[in-house]
This record gives sequence, C-alpha cells and structure tokens, in this order.
Amino acid sequence: MYTEKYREILAPFERHSVYMDFDLSAWNGLVDQLPVERYRRGAFIRMNGDTTSRVTIFRSGFALVGTVLLSGRTAAVHINGPGAVWGMPSMFSEENGHPTRTNLIALTDCEVWHVPRTQLMKWTVANPMHAESIIQLECRKSLVFVQHMEVLATPKMRCRVAGLLLGLYAVLGEDVPEGLRLPFRLTHQQLADCVCSDRVTVARIVSELGKAGILGRTGGCYLLHRPDLLREAAFDRWQPSEY
Repeated sequence: MYTEKYREILAPFERHSVYMDFDLSAWNGLVDQLPVERYRRGAFIRMNGDTTSRVTIFRSGFALVGTVLLSGRTAAVHINGPGAVWGMPSMFSEENGHPTRTNLIALTDCEVWHVPRTQLMKWTVANPMHAESIIQLECRKSLVFVQHMEVLATPKMRCRVAGLLLGLYAVLGEDVPEGLRLPFRLTHQQLADCVCSDRVTVARIVSELGKAGILGRTGGCYLLHRPDLLREAAFDRWQPSEY
C-alpha cells in the first residue's frame, strides 16, 4: 500500500479503482475441499460464452475481466484479486447456468477454485449468511462499475488514463525506492481496453508521461515517480510541453 506521504494525493482516487477483491474467509466451507487450479500469466482462466455450471473464486493473483462489445471491440470491466468471484450472475440466471458475457485473463500467475453450481447452491442454502456474502460481493461489483463509468465520462483521454492509474495505485501501489509500483503488467492494449481507447493513443500518452519523468516501468510493471504530476494530468492541469 502507498506510504503516508502519498496519501493526500492518491486517496481521492481510491474510489475510482477498477480493482476488486473480497475477504477470502467469506468462502470458508465452500472451497475447503476443492482442488486449487493454477494458471500462468496471459492464460484464459474462463472465456466469454462459457456455459460450465460453476463459478471461479480467486485464491491468489490478479486477472482482467473483459467483454466483447457488439462492435467487436474489447472492453475491460474490472480487475479481480484474491477472494473475488467470476461467473456468479450467469450461475443464478438459469437452472443449468447461462453463458457468461466476459473473459477472465490472468495478469499474473493465478490460483483459483472452480466451484460447481450444485455445491454453491447447497452452501448458500445451508446458512443465510452465505447468501449475504454473495449479495455483498455483487453490490461491490455494481459500485465498481459505476465508479468506472465516472472515469469513462472524462472527455479527455489523457485524464482518463491518469485517473485510472491513480485509482489503481491508490489501492494496489507497492512502495519501492523509485516510487510506487503496480504489482502486475498492463499492456498498452489492456490499458486502452480499460479506458475505451485504442493502443496507439494510449501508447502516446504513456510515452508523454514517461518523457516527463512521471511514469516508468520496472520488470514490465508501471512505476509511478511523480504522483503529484499524474494527479495534475488527471485534472487536465498538465501539458507535456510544460515539463
């Protein structure tokens, strides 16, 4: 998590993060006897259109949830972390499960549990608190969607990119000597999918931020050197020619 000296800068952007996790203990009794499945970075954990009657719960790692629009374009929805669940709406929509509308792609090496529908239903019926955990999760997911829409409502693409990154750093930033580091890799295309842009535009913005000494990379992960200037970019108070 970010240090105290960055708290004033980053805290306002925490609510705009597209990252979502959940308390792992909420799933006690549901996943205890299930095998852990492992996926390497870049692998499809689950694919759009999957009709398998199960949900996927994260034990460790980060994964990007994305969907394919009617135009054929890919849009990133949010980023899942430990305790987050994928596939819950389609699981409850019909008796045998409804095809999912999103992809689940590993951003890091991931460990997950795949929970069969029958087992989930028994666990839910066994204790009202279990159903409450599912409702809490889905409410949080809805809030993440709304917050993401606020970022997408920003008219200037540089502001969107800066705001999205600041939100991620506010929640997931790791302190390193050079600044703050995101714990996973995002390609220009994946970042573009998160802000509904194209790879070329996002690559240009990232390059501008890099030349100004605001943003860099280490081990393929984004490294934030100047949170104050990235905040200025998010509020459209920064221009590349100024630095």
